[in-house]
Amino acid sequence: MKVPKQIHEKLERRAELAIEIMVLTTDIDNWLEKNNIDVSDEYKTSSCLIYLEPQNVVDEIEERIKKAHK
Repeated sequence: MKVPKQIHEKLERRAELAIEIMVLTTDIDNWLEKNNIDVSDEYKTSSCLIYLEPQNVVDEIEERIKKAHK
């Protein structure tokens, strides 16, 4: 079966987004580490929470940054 153009394009876009997410997440993790922000592993690159509960992760990390820089 030939791969439909629409499916091919979606697969390619998903791969591009996955790479972008990896880069962004690594940048965030590195910044947190550099600034000694204590964030548990569940909010870092290796966690599925960044995909399953993205807004909760944003809220939690921002809260920890605020607390660390008081």
